[in-house]
Amino acid sequence: MSPPNSETAESPSHISPMLRLPPEIIKTIVDQVPNSTIKNLRLTCRFYLETVALRLDRVFISANPRNVEVFTAIANHDAFRAKITEIIWDDALLYVRPVPRSAVEAYYGSDDDYQDYAEESDDECDKNGINWRGNVPGWFRKACRDNVFFLKEKRDKYLNRPDLVARAQQACEQMPMEEAWAYYQQLVQQQRDILDSNAHIIALEKHIGSFLALQRIVITPAAHGWIYNPLYETPMIRSFPRGFNYYIPRTWPVHDRSMPECDDWNEDGSDWQGFRTVTRVLAEGRDFGRVVDLRIDVHELEMGLNSRVFEKENRTLSDFEAVLARPDFAHLQLDLMVDPHYTQADVFRSGLLKRALARASCGQGLKSLSLRTNIDMYTTIDECDWYVPLTTIFTPTSYSRLQHFGLARFYVEQDDLLALLASMPKTLRSVELSMLEFMGEKDSYRTLLWGIRDTLGWKEREPRPTLVVSTDLSNPKPGQALWLEHELYSFLYENGSNPFGNDPATRGPSAIRFGFGWEKDCFNPYHKRPHVDNYDLADLGYIKGSRPRPVARPTQDLPGPGKSYFTDARYLL
Repeated sequence: MSPPNSETAESPSHISPMLRLPPEIIKTIVDQVPNSTIKNLRLTCRFYLETVALRLDRVFISANPRNVEVFTAIANHDAFRAKITEIIWDDALLYVRPVPRSAVEAYYGSDDDYQDYAEESDDECDKNGINWRGNVPGWFRKACRDNVFFLKEKRDKYLNRPDLVARAQQACEQMPMEEAWAYYQQLVQQQRDILDSNAHIIALEKHIGSFLALQRIVITPAAHGWIYNPLYETPMIRSFPRGFNYYIPRTWPVHDRSMPECDDWNEDGSDWQGFRTVTRVLAEGRDFGRVVDLRIDVHELEMGLNSRVFEKENRTLSDFEAVLARPDFAHLQLDLMVDPHYTQADVFRSGLLKRALARASCGQGLKSLSLRTNIDMYTTIDECDWYVPLTTIFTPTSYSRLQHFGLARFYVEQDDLLALLASMPKTLRSVELSMLEFMGEKDSYRTLLWGIRDTLGWKEREPRPTLVVSTDLSNPKPGQALWLEHELYSFLYENGSNPFGNDPATRGPSAIRFGFGWEKDCFNPYHKRPHVDNYDLADLGYIKGSRPRPVARPTQDLPGPGKSYFTDARYLL
């Protein structure tokens, strides 16, 4: 009998070449794929189970049994729980149509408001191949229709990016309406059971101390994102059947100009339950003081935490102050819903938010502070009831060691804002000033940038602070904005052009010029394109071109930071 071939024994031909790769190559490959792919890879063989680790640093909790189940399982797993640094509280509750309180409300809130266009056609499916027939409430069918229309609008305008194609395929494979409605009702009943039992709250109270590396808690109503494009793929959302179309939940009240004012702060109820629960659990020390980062994040939707929690003393405010006062507390993001009328300024004038910020980290101040409202920006006059001096909110104590400062959707006096920035410490590394409305007739983003460049002395600092600005699109869309960053660095430190124009006599002083900035979508990382007109977007391959350019003009390659895309004077404001 001949001896075995040692070379063959060590490297049998039937072993996959992937198994022969060095561990560092496997890690590089695995780092490029989503966690769902890693899970499937670990199931293929013992080798990958032992060598490829799950990318697990966050857990989700909400009023859904699947989220509670996975949250609890990870908390009870000795290896997994040690990796968790972040908890996401999904505060979006599935919509349940309320029972009408009167015959009038029943009439105006009935399903008759929503015409079932599919019933008017003899065709079983519409031109997209979707069958809208079925015995479901009109409001549910309308929500599903709106979702598909939202997708179709993007497909009609943009080129076939992989993310758009994938979502369009799900839309074409949409579940029958009656099946989708039946599944939605199951989800609503599960949600009702969790809310009745407080199982999600009990799970947080019981297990938050199990996460040894926990640092951050995010509370958001935006987890579901848009149809087939969630912001977070929570266990609940991952379990949805393919092609499940449904009413996307937000829960927190959406800003409505017809509302006379924000409701008084309510210590009970379902609105902002995540904020009330999380601040209480942290104030009780159930996390053993580990959380040093709290974010109320609406992802630029027109909603936020009810600002009237800071109007007068209440239990939740006391819990919030206790959390901020922790010795090592460092990071706060606060997205607020404010009164749609001038009385919102009275909330800030109460001084309670100012007091909470001043006591942060035992009076040492925060390292990162971002404050945003959902104010609709109207054309202002010299005296505006919306305005409050920034010293009404911020004190030197609250930002004595600040590294990042963000302010969005506020009415500001330019001199007041420059004075605040001038008083900030040398530790400041980054500033975001987005969607601000300037009170003075001669003030604007254009003049603000000149003031920052010429009066703050940032150019002599090392390192130099970076500045980011975003403005609304000309046709505003939730989550989308125009962003400036590299162009601002060029203007402040490298003698670059002002993205808002260099001539003080030109019009549109708070409008970003074509050729500067990028349009981004906080719900979709694939949506990123230069701020140019539609003809250039078509030339650059971002959108479909439908009409010829009216006047031929020379174009250039994409410019470097701070440079214009065009030489044509019509585009240089």
